[in-house]
Amino acid sequence: MAVTINSVAFQGVQAVPVHVEVQKTRGLFGRISMVGLPSSSVRESRERVRAAIQACRFSFPRGALIINFAPADIKKEGTIYDLPVALGILGAAGIIPSDSMRGFVFAAELALDGYLRPVPGMLSAALLARESGKRGLVIAPENEEEARLVPGIEVRAVHHLKQAALAFGADPALCGEDAPSPLDEGRRLGNNKGSRTEDPDRGLDFSDVLGQEAAKEAVVAAAAGGHNLIMIGPPGTGKTMLATRLPAVLPDLDMESALEVSRIHSFRGCGLDQLITRPPFRAPHHTISYAGLVGGGAVPRPGEISLAHRGILFLDELPEFGTRTLETLRQPLEQGIITISRAAGMVTLPARLSLVASMNPCPCGFRGDSRRRCICTPRQVHLYMNRISGPILDRLDMQIEVPAVPHEILHSGKKGLSTEEMVSRIGEARERQRARFRSGASVLNAHMSPERIRNECRLTAAARQFMDDYMKKNPLSGRGYSSILKVARTVADLEGEARIHSSHMERTVQFRMLDRNMSAEDDEFDQGSSRMT
Repeated sequence: MAVTINSVAFQGVQAVPVHVEVQKTRGLFGRISMVGLPSSSVRESRERVRAAIQACRFSFPRGALIINFAPADIKKEGTIYDLPVALGILGAAGIIPSDSMRGFVFAAELALDGYLRPVPGMLSAALLARESGKRGLVIAPENEEEARLVPGIEVRAVHHLKQAALAFGADPALCGEDAPSPLDEGRRLGNNKGSRTEDPDRGLDFSDVLGQEAAKEAVVAAAAGGHNLIMIGPPGTGKTMLATRLPAVLPDLDMESALEVSRIHSFRGCGLDQLITRPPFRAPHHTISYAGLVGGGAVPRPGEISLAHRGILFLDELPEFGTRTLETLRQPLEQGIITISRAAGMVTLPARLSLVASMNPCPCGFRGDSRRRCICTPRQVHLYMNRISGPILDRLDMQIEVPAVPHEILHSGKKGLSTEEMVSRIGEARERQRARFRSGASVLNAHMSPERIRNECRLTAAARQFMDDYMKKNPLSGRGYSSILKVARTVADLEGEARIHSSHMERTVQFRMLDRNMSAEDDEFDQGSSRMT
């Protein structure tokens, strides 16, 4: 009769149940056969498990063993199955009563001396154990705090394989005299150390950014509605300072979003001792690889796009990123997910993020700057801007200019809009969105469906006329038109207005710098080409 031990596998960041079945069979003593689509890393566990059992002075079962990982259509990866395989073998040898382990999920790596080592993804494993009605989770001590973030599930932290065996009914006489003391009964959650993470960005204040009050107003609108934003301006004008201070004005994540974010970071192997309740801020360098941004590996793991879920992905010097890398942003910016296909299968990872980007207006960086003369030709400017494809630009709801700051303002040191003031305004706008959508703080104006846009973005007659006039001069795609309406809805929310007025539309189109400049740039390029000819 086979001994069945509960464990988990991961598909994306979701945990799915796996049953490790161990059965004695006729054959060469000590031979272990593994079936059920185990990877090479899983098959290597045979020697680790054998050494750990011998280090504990347990008797290995006579005959051969066959170990099945069910269901067999899911690829099994990693060292997470060391502990369930070892306990299954001890159960098959009659050392541990198999019934005693039935209600638990086991997940840990084994060292050769029998000590347990941590594995990633224990937050997802604990959620699965609770949802499937299991009694508890047995893991390494380093994973204990992370697993205890899930209420209502018993967490047992085990230091050593002997300790686990004794805890589940092994006869102490079968162990060496130096066996560790039995594991005390698992404690139920109720004494979390807290659910708030320290946020280093809280010390950064927008008042430190001098002379960019118009840009700060754009940041307020972007943060309030969750809109994508690109800042264009010469070097040293405060683009990076604005972006790095943006997390400080965002509200805390609601519980559902905090679990989503924490699960992703847990799966990446980032040990957690409390939930991530602040929106993530990810700022990868432009040399990042395709796999680093999207996620990769034989079994895909989250990349920077997914690690920025419910937060901000900041891409500084946007045109310097590889074209193939940037094009991967299309799906997450549109759908809030990213789908990765590999030989091991296809996974869909969450990626509901706000993209914040910055760039110079030309290769030399000083086009339009009154302080220094631009040395770029129209053709160079055109090629530089074309590094970012039209579909990506079309997904950037807000495009603002961050001009050079006059030295008089820098000398005066006069501070403008502060973080505290921005937090208050953004919080009020978020509350209006929460009341409107009635589905939690994670739904923002930027995420509105077409039906929602029709119902919630109601224009006055003057606002509609303004929009008609604007579109005659600046042709927009359907997506661009929807983006303007969503941003205008946020601007109206910031002012506490139920309907969108012409004044809101006027402010909104000021956030569409590229719409206004595109035709002028094309004319300039054509004139420059004619002169060269």
